[in-house]
This record gives sequence, C-alpha cells and structure tokens, in this order.
Amino acid sequence: MNDHRSPSPRTPRLDDSSPFRFAMPSTPDQRAGLFVDFENLVLGLHQAGYPDPRDRALEMLTRLRERFEAEGVSILLGRAYADWDVPGLEEASHALHLAGFLPQYVHRARGKNSADLELSLAALEVLLTREDIGVFALVGGDRDYIPVARRIRERGRRVCVVGARGSTSGDLVNAVGAANFLDAEAILGPPSGPPRPERGSAGARASNGGEVGLRAWLSPGASDEERCLGLLLDLSARYSPRELWLAPILKKEMAEAFAERDHEGRKLLLNTLASRGWVRFESRLDPLRQISYTVMRIEKGNPDVDRLARARAEAEEAPLPGDGPATPPPLGAG
Repeated sequence: MNDHRSPSPRTPRLDDSSPFRFAMPSTPDQRAGLFVDFENLVLGLHQAGYPDPRDRALEMLTRLRERFEAEGVSILLGRAYADWDVPGLEEASHALHLAGFLPQYVHRARGKNSADLELSLAALEVLLTREDIGVFALVGGDRDYIPVARRIRERGRRVCVVGARGSTSGDLVNAVGAANFLDAEAILGPPSGPPRPERGSAGARASNGGEVGLRAWLSPGASDEERCLGLLLDLSARYSPRELWLAPILKKEMAEAFAERDHEGRKLLLNTLASRGWVRFESRLDPLRQISYTVMRIEKGNPDVDRLARARAEAEEAPLPGDGPATPPPLGAG
C-alpha cells in the first residue's frame, strides 16, 4: 500500500564541522535574534591582536549572519549597541544599518557606556514578547550578560555567545555551556598580530588612588601568576598592607582582571600562588557574627615577591607613559 501522505518539511542537517551545530534548534523554522555589544566586540578583537578591529568587527558580523543563514537559520532581528559618537564608530553605524543591524545609541558616563544594560533589557523584551524567536546570539563577552543568558535558557530558548576568547568572561561561557561559545577565530581566522594586554586592567591602582597599570611595571611576557601577584600587590597598597579579604577580591577584582577564566580557574590561580610560597591563606572569625572567613597574606621576603614589589615601587616613582587626559584605545586601526 502506497503512503500518500505529504512529506514532512526537511530539517536542515548540521554538519559536524558547523560552528552552529550547538546552537540550532531541531525544528524546521529556525529563527534567531542577534544582539551585539559593538564596542565590546571591537575592543575584544583589538586585544586579541586583530589589525583594524572596527572593520574586522563589521566583517565578522557579516560572516556570522551568513553562517546562520547557511544553516537554515533566519535572522529576524539584529541590533547593535554602542555610543556611536565615539570617534571611529560613526561610519560603523551606517555600515551596520546596511548589513541589516539596527544601531542602538547608548549613553556614556564616566568612561563607561550602558550597552550591557540596554542589550540585556532588549533581549529580555524579545524573550517575553516574541515566541517566534528561538535562538538568541549575544555578541560580546561581558560577564554582565550572565543573568540574561540564564533567563533565556530557563524559558527553553537557545542562547549562544560570540566573541574573542581572551576577552570573553569564563563565567559567561560556563553559564551558556562551552559548546555554545563561538570564538572569533572560528569566523575570522587567527589574528595576525600578538595579543594586546587590556589597558587599565583591574587592580592597576596605586595607594594614592592613581593609575599604576600592570603594563607599566610587569614585563610584556608576564605569566598569569605574576599578573595575579601584581594585582594583589596593588590591592595591598591600596587597602591593607597586612592582609586581604579573599572572597570579595575573588569575586570582583580577580573576575575583572582574569575575565577569561571562570571562578574555579581563578581559585586555581590563587592556589598556585600559595603553592609557590607567594601568598598564604589564613582563617579568621568575626566575633560579632560568629562567621569564619579567609584572608590572604603576601609573603614578603620571598625572592619573587620582593622582585615584583621593587618593580612596582619603581613604577610609582617614575612618570607614567602617556600621562595626561585618558584616550580610548584605537577603534579604527590596530
């Protein structure tokens, strides 16, 4: 007996090498929304060593859209968030508009824009009002996107994160799952230049409140362990030369300075410092609340610790390169 039923719509097959095999729903009508923290993306590519990071960011978004569509995924909306008044970004907003992304202006105050907040609110609005969108792509690696990524997953939608690995929060990658992270290299190929340390990294503050900057007194090839000890020296000079309260530093300054690591990776880094004799952990008891907590003490007298402490002291006494009004990293050139 012949089966005269109409054939069911074909579900696009995802090749094992597809960068989106992790993020595509198994239904035929695949629809996605792309939410882009454009300035975050440009700075991430700059730090990764890509020349002309603004133009490479535009190229990456065009290729990203093409990759989605090649896998049978319709892009129903694309929004890009930035302070478009920043030098070098005005022309990018026009190019994004032509590429199908709606530029969204965000407010900037005290050197930081509100792109992460605006993007998160927009993604939540779409999540609650657009049942036809099943895939959310967050382009940018800020740790602040963890709450919205969790809400998307809780409502049964798919979320993926796209960005440069070195500037994407390890905690954010953990929140969406490692398989749902797409590195910029998978789209653009490897960068032609060396990675650039982030300007004004966390912990780069002197005891007088001025910026010392880890780059000013650590060698360019400093290991993560040396960078971590440098951060602790900065915090010790600013807060307390005797001991540092572990929990808030691990959650804040360490999370900012080593964003590419997740929480467990940052704890492992501190344990490595302890195993080398650079720091030691001690337990304390709050007598009023009867709560125990852990502090860190830097082991002064250790040759490696003393070497970095001397380098930091010399950097504080010397005039910093580029003293004067702060300027943003180049957006249109490497």
